[in-house]
Amino acid sequence: MMKYFAVLCLLCVLPKSSHQDTSCRRQMDLVFVIDGSNSLGEYNFNLVLQNVSKAVEETLTIGPNDTRVGVVVYSKTVTAVIQLQTNSSQFKSEILQIDYPDQTTATDLGIKKAVEILLSQRRNVPMTMMIITDGVSDNRFNTESEARTAKLQGIDIWVVGVGKGLDVDELNSIASNGANQTFFIKDFKDFGLQLQNVTIVTCVNTTVNSLVVGPNDTRIGAVLYSRTTAFIEDFKEFSIQLENLTSTACNKIEVPVCRRPIDLVFVIDGSNSLGEDNFNLIIKTVSESVNSLVIGPNDTRVGAVLYSRTVTSFIQLVTDVDAFKKAILGFQYPDETTATDLGIEKAVDLLTSQKRNVPMTMIIITDGESDNRTKTKLQAESAKSKGINIWGVGVGKGLDMTELDNLATNGAQQTVFIGDFQEFAVQLENLTSAACNKIEVPVCSRPIDLVFVIDGSNSLGEDNFNLIIRTVSEAVNSLAIGPNDTRVGAVLYSRTVTNFIELVADVDVFKKGKNNFSLFSVE
Repeated sequence: MMKYFAVLCLLCVLPKSSHQDTSCRRQMDLVFVIDGSNSLGEYNFNLVLQNVSKAVEETLTIGPNDTRVGVVVYSKTVTAVIQLQTNSSQFKSEILQIDYPDQTTATDLGIKKAVEILLSQRRNVPMTMMIITDGVSDNRFNTESEARTAKLQGIDIWVVGVGKGLDVDELNSIASNGANQTFFIKDFKDFGLQLQNVTIVTCVNTTVNSLVVGPNDTRIGAVLYSRTTAFIEDFKEFSIQLENLTSTACNKIEVPVCRRPIDLVFVIDGSNSLGEDNFNLIIKTVSESVNSLVIGPNDTRVGAVLYSRTVTSFIQLVTDVDAFKKAILGFQYPDETTATDLGIEKAVDLLTSQKRNVPMTMIIITDGESDNRTKTKLQAESAKSKGINIWGVGVGKGLDMTELDNLATNGAQQTVFIGDFQEFAVQLENLTSAACNKIEVPVCSRPIDLVFVIDGSNSLGEDNFNLIIRTVSEAVNSLAIGPNDTRVGAVLYSRTVTNFIELVADVDVFKKGKNNFSLFSVE
């Protein structure tokens, strides 16, 4: 649904030229370190460059009094350098002319050059390096040595790993805070969605118009190298993700307390694959994560479900944080199988049996695949149909992230992969705040005439078709609809046009008309 909202907001905003000041004003010097190795392929390499350029253009204010930008390109050696500058057009022109090195992966040289750029023009501001890679460095010892040198010089290193040929341990060792600043995305096609999710977790509610760049503010540079952490699945989604991660690196801040009232239930896997130590760590972390919420009778209520082969423990929605912590710390490790469907079912019961007029949210925490994927998916669909917002947290290395993505309300946008249980604590508190702070999209007041053109072909299936119809119906909540404002309409087609709604200026009329759309009316 958030994708539809984003499209609607773009329709409203794109023709306008005014710039809203939503930039991050934390001063920093930033260098992108970009993998140019032969494993990438020229298409993906060029896509990386285009999206780095786009991230700079759309998230940074470049100019003499703002950010400076530079680039270093390397593979087997350093092949091109753009010095830090203050002209956005020049930066874009030069980075898009960089040739694909198509050689080996001397990550150590990329890091070394980035350090040189940052230190040679050092200011009294944080220095940050963002490494984007799809694989393993030629010499791990040299790479880790250069990364240690960078960190000793006070440089903050973030790492984004994209694809399936990664060395997780190496990437974690490079990043300043290990897995806290290492992100893994399985396939290039999902790069954008995954990194957006990473941004929600690491920098709650920070805008992507993120940096004010200039001599007295943030400066950025870039290094192109032949491989080095967010793990992003697909280069096609790289653009959205990189902008968000750029903001994350700049806006690295303490987790804010969420004051928005919600009803939240943690659904916790207690299966035997976890081990008792990891289970106890999860329980302790969940008890601490609620510190990011304002809990009380008129604020947020929290509950929890513990499942394994059956539901073994649960906490009804409570309004006393101390009572919640005491109850959850009393959970015992079940040490059996993974009936995730039963955990979701119980969470739905807790949320709907005590329903208030506030958002209902569920966070599923698991380390593996459910016993019955079909039942688990059906329970998740049932929960979503009742208006429950589902987030997923996958911890450890035995995960099926595809299953978890399918359970979450907005797929990969609301799932987080945490590679190491020791890093779970920091990440969960961020995610808890993110789930709470996910606010309604602001209403677009600019009048437009908008028509949704909806595919009703038989390849969709009835469930997906109904989800589309429901989502479009909800999406118009982000528009000011009226005779002097926006009008909306819709067309449903398959082999022919099977139904349509003329442009209307009444949101209730539009929604009622949508309810008449049926897959069975499609030829």
